[in-house]
Amino acid sequence: MTRGKALPKENQAKAMITMWSSLKSHFGCSYKEINDDQFTEALSIAARVPLEGEFLGKQETLPAPKFDVNIPLQWWIDNNPLVRSGNLSFGRGCTAPALDVTMEMLCGDNSTSAAIRLINVLEEAGFDVSAPKAEIVAMRKHLGNVEYGMKAIADACRRAGNKTISFRGGKAEYVIG
Repeated sequence: MTRGKALPKENQAKAMITMWSSLKSHFGCSYKEINDDQFTEALSIAARVPLEGEFLGKQETLPAPKFDVNIPLQWWIDNNPLVRSGNLSFGRGCTAPALDVTMEMLCGDNSTSAAIRLINVLEEAGFDVSAPKAEIVAMRKHLGNVEYGMKAIADACRRAGNKTISFRGGKAEYVIG
C-alpha cells in the first residue's frame, strides 16, 4: 500500500480506502482476511486501481490520423453527367489529356465541381478553406459570364452577315467587319 503513501497528504486516505474497497469487492473480505495463496493476486489488483492524485506519466504522442482524400478523374466523370455524356458519347477516352471539357461542363447549372468537392471534404475535416472556395465559386461565375458574352458575340456576328459590328465596352471599342 506504499502507492497510497506516495501521494500528496490530502489524497492518501482516499487512496487507501479505494484500494481496500477494491480488494474487499473482489475477495469478499477485508484485506486482513485474504489468504496467503491469494496474496499475489491481491497485490496485482491493488497495483491496477486508479488513484486520484497519482502521476500517470506523460502520454506518448499519438500519430496524426491519416487524412485520406481521393477524388480521381473517374469521380468527376461519374458525378458530372455533362462530362460523362460529352466524352463517352463520342468515343473519347476518359483520361486527363484526352478529356474534352466544355464551358458548360465547368460552370453550367448541372455541372458538379471536383474542386468544390475537395474543398467541401477539407471543410468537413475541420480545415478553413473559405478563401479557395470563394475563389473557385467566383471563377465559375465569371466563366459563366464569359460564356454568355461569347454566345452573344457569336449571335451578333451571325445576324450581321457582311455588315460591320461594333462592340463598345468600358475600356475599348471593337469593330468586326
